[in-house]
Amino acid sequence: MLFAGRAAPGLTDITPYWRPASWAAAVAVVDALSWGGADDALIGRWEDLPEWPQMLLRAAMFRLAVHALHPRSTEEAFPGLAHTTDLVRLLL
Repeated sequence: MLFAGRAAPGLTDITPYWRPASWAAAVAVVDALSWGGADDALIGRWEDLPEWPQMLLRAAMFRLAVHALHPRSTEEAFPGLAHTTDLVRLLL
């Protein structure tokens, strides 16, 4: 997902690979919390999905890895991701 100010989020990439639907929801939540200005309560929105805490953990780890390895990652992107990671940690 790509977030730019108040503009609607944009989908920038589709990678055909099977993952549980709850993992896709977790990635969207991690992105919205980290960079989309979503309220922290969003983290519990899909808690009825299978393995929700585990999916959030995996989504946060995925985004942390991408941030660490991507050559165009910026320092400005990290604080939001760190905050989201703290929220996920509290669920575990």
